[in-house]
Amino acid sequence: MSEEFTRKRQRDDEDDYEPQNDGISSSLPPHLMTGNNNYDGSTLPPHLQNDASSITTYPSHENTSRDTGKHESYGEYQDGGYYNQRKRARRLNLTNAEVQRAHELCNTLQILGDPVVDAKILAQCTETLSYFWSDSDFANNLLKFIGATIVEMPHKAVLFSGLIMLSNAKNDQIGKSLFLWLKERINDVFNSMEKNDMELEVEDEEMKYVKSWSRIILIMRMLGLLSPIIEDIEFLIKLFEDLLELSIKLQESKSERSKLGQLIYYEVTISIPYLLINNKENTELKEKCSNLLTIAKKFEVKEDVNDDYCKPIAEGEGISCIPMTDILKITPEATENYLNDISMFYDIISVVNPLITAVLTEKELAISKERGDDIVESTENSIEITKHSIGEFKLPNFEVLIKYDELNEFVSSSDKLWKNYKYFINVFPNEQTRKILEFDTTPPITSYVSMILNDMITNLLTSLEYNRVTLSKQFINFQRFFNEKIFAKSNAPIDKLMIINDLNKGLDFDLVSNLESSTDFEDHIKNQMINSAKRIQYEFEEGFKSTWKLEEVILENIINFIFLLPESDLSFVYFESILTDTCGRDWTLSKRLNNHSNESLLFSKLIADCFRYFYEHIEKLEYENIVRFIKWFTFQISNFKFEWTWEEWISDVIQLGEEKIYTPKLFFIKNSIHKEILITNFKYISNRTLPIDLKKFANLSLNNRDELIEYDSKFFGEEFANSNTINPFEKIEEEPVIESNSEVIVETNTDTYKLFSHYLFNHDEHPYNDICRDIYMNLENVEESVESLIELCNKLKEKIENDEIKIVNNSEEYIITLIVQSICLIGSRSFSVFEESLNKVFGEKLNNIMKTIEDTHKELWIINAVLRIWNSEPRIGFMFIEKLFKFGIIGYESVIDSVWNCSKNSILPLSEIYADEFLNNIINYADEEDGEEEMEKQRDMIKIYLNNAIGKLNLMCGEVGQSDIIKYLEGLGENSLDEEWGLKNLIGLIKSKIRKYKSFDKIDFMEIFSGVEDESIKELFIKGVGL
Repeated sequence: MSEEFTRKRQRDDEDDYEPQNDGISSSLPPHLMTGNNNYDGSTLPPHLQNDASSITTYPSHENTSRDTGKHESYGEYQDGGYYNQRKRARRLNLTNAEVQRAHELCNTLQILGDPVVDAKILAQCTETLSYFWSDSDFANNLLKFIGATIVEMPHKAVLFSGLIMLSNAKNDQIGKSLFLWLKERINDVFNSMEKNDMELEVEDEEMKYVKSWSRIILIMRMLGLLSPIIEDIEFLIKLFEDLLELSIKLQESKSERSKLGQLIYYEVTISIPYLLINNKENTELKEKCSNLLTIAKKFEVKEDVNDDYCKPIAEGEGISCIPMTDILKITPEATENYLNDISMFYDIISVVNPLITAVLTEKELAISKERGDDIVESTENSIEITKHSIGEFKLPNFEVLIKYDELNEFVSSSDKLWKNYKYFINVFPNEQTRKILEFDTTPPITSYVSMILNDMITNLLTSLEYNRVTLSKQFINFQRFFNEKIFAKSNAPIDKLMIINDLNKGLDFDLVSNLESSTDFEDHIKNQMINSAKRIQYEFEEGFKSTWKLEEVILENIINFIFLLPESDLSFVYFESILTDTCGRDWTLSKRLNNHSNESLLFSKLIADCFRYFYEHIEKLEYENIVRFIKWFTFQISNFKFEWTWEEWISDVIQLGEEKIYTPKLFFIKNSIHKEILITNFKYISNRTLPIDLKKFANLSLNNRDELIEYDSKFFGEEFANSNTINPFEKIEEEPVIESNSEVIVETNTDTYKLFSHYLFNHDEHPYNDICRDIYMNLENVEESVESLIELCNKLKEKIENDEIKIVNNSEEYIITLIVQSICLIGSRSFSVFEESLNKVFGEKLNNIMKTIEDTHKELWIINAVLRIWNSEPRIGFMFIEKLFKFGIIGYESVIDSVWNCSKNSILPLSEIYADEFLNNIINYADEEDGEEEMEKQRDMIKIYLNNAIGKLNLMCGEVGQSDIIKYLEGLGENSLDEEWGLKNLIGLIKSKIRKYKSFDKIDFMEIFSGVEDESIKELFIKGVGL
């Protein structure tokens, strides 16, 4: 679905934000892909605009319904995979008017809660549900839609529970069908666990969501919300009890942490209040909930033995990284405290109860009229809402369930998060502008409110991965699905929260009167402040007394996914994109509302606060997360014209010393600038966004001029090299700053990076320039033969070797370097040009020349030649090397070795994140579909990579010269020696590869790590791979 079409579908309550146009993010979920979405709340929905008497009843097509729904998917695929371009959900092939009306109703229901909940909309929707429910196609599609909402949008569960109870009052077959359907979906999972069958059978595809514990838990929550219309609630209570008992038994059966046990214990415990949300006055049910919590308190929380590899940030002043075990230990108590004040959720009962009463009264009057009874007005109905039996749930045997303790089967994306030890970074209580406050801007992390919000947001993030546009809209409207007075108004600035806090303390002051009598401000500013004060005072009197900002809770959850170790199944760029989309949407909404006052604190400002927080504490971040921070930072500001207040970090550069390479703050600044240049272009970043003091970091040169002279002297002689070798970016900081609104001049890579200044073979003073030009033209011309090139090369070789001056040290290296630098120039316009030329023009020629040379260093010559001509932008050089590798001209061992050793000033994979990204691309070139031979190559590449890293590690350990290195490195600060930070970062880099590759079979990690000389480091690595 095109972005243009999506925008045309938008409702009045939607924004005008246009996200990046990609096929996945701009499409609606499969169940929301039809019908007109231009909904007007003042009119009937599309399916009720015709008079009911004119609606024709159509015959049922049950078999057709199963066929048309067979391929749809709600977020996850049957095999547990994720929605991507290779697995796109198909549109439903609508076959009759009833199914069409079902989809139109879905388009109406999808906005439920986005605007303020309207009783009229609920009444209209339930009228349609009741009228058409007897049609099986209609009912089946609506059940699927409700099921999708339950598992993909858990924040809407309370509102949908009200819709269901009202629908049940109008037509009790709706409640009966729904309870039966939901129970079957739980039993689907249990039965499949018994059979160890995760596949969704064709005849049983009623809910296209992976069979998982998430499905069970989220359906249980919906059943809990529907407790007022469940007749045998004891069976649902028994399911809660059985699962809690199972979690206890799972943990007791293991000496270490039970992954499945902790998942069930936590998720079931925080689900208990759902039994009371719509049934608060039921004291008997509340007592049963208390009994469930008594059982939950018996669960023994055990910590993981290998948490070093999961902790995203180390402890330190101003850092709160809370282990999940701390939260697990107090979960029952936090939940129990909440049972006494269930006020967080939207009070849907107060909306639907009057409607239910009206429906029952109408039914009673209709019955009386039919019997001919006298109609007597009464405040009580003799007809009660129909309750339904759900029956017993039977869990699989313990012997069956314990086999799934490692969470390798029957798990959703959110379930898989329990496979590893979990931490939560509590950012905002420690953020610089908030830590001085005497109130909290987020709920305490150990409170039930925080637990259930975090759980909902996690489920949302992992379930709506296929459509980040829908997800960002949900986050913008998130507060509407709860009791809005539990939180501060959206985008409330800190100044406003400080006033609310003072009002909460009951301080005797009248802000409005004080402002009116003040003479400190100009009249227009004073009037704005008075209007703001009046609004704050009014909102406070209306009950908006909270200082909790829900947008901060949402942002913290996304940040914790960004820094999650090991990384989740979801792509890193997905979480980055969610934040940029939400920022853009939030800004657009604020602009539409003409909200330019001081109270307009946009989402992007919160992200800027987070950037400053993590920069301030970057020394404590795990190395892998420093790299992720750089990627997140550059991705975010790239969506806002690369605007950032770099000036605030200049003092750090001056204090720490710009020559340092590995010190985290300088590493972050330099690599962020380098990544910006790759995203856009050198001149834009250097001349338009950076202050003069930081422009020097836009110099990406791999080698300085002295090192280039040393290299060029091998081919042109020392005198010629001294005269003609240059590094055009050595004095980059002296270039003038260009105004941001001036005209942008588009240049090619050849011009920008001055490639011809590095290509000296055709220089007029070079004695072999004539034949070098002939070789260049041969490589450029598809009509020139390989034989003619070989003849030219032999002629050049003979000329070099017979030259009495002996300028060239090695004629074969000279020829290889000439040919490689020539093809780099020929293909410099773009990668596609280079790749096409490689395939059609000069690839075969280069291969044939390589065959004539027996020197074992010839592959290294090629790599050096590429990096020499791309010295000013080595990342492009590495991309050219990757193309040559994939073409088969150079082997992976030479590539990996060269990257680790190509720089004399630093360890390139450690100093420049682009170098390690390049190596990752090389290693990940193969996958399981390529067969065992390719997988064996991949395993060999991993070994070569780790052996190179360990070789550098041993050298750096000797330079640091400490006995207990691991303990020593834990105490490093920003002023520690650069080589000490280099060692710590290298250990972190190797740990990141252990996280990524430890599950690979047939790799002898014990043998690899036996080469580590320091015993404490060796022990850390071996522990990481579980040996």
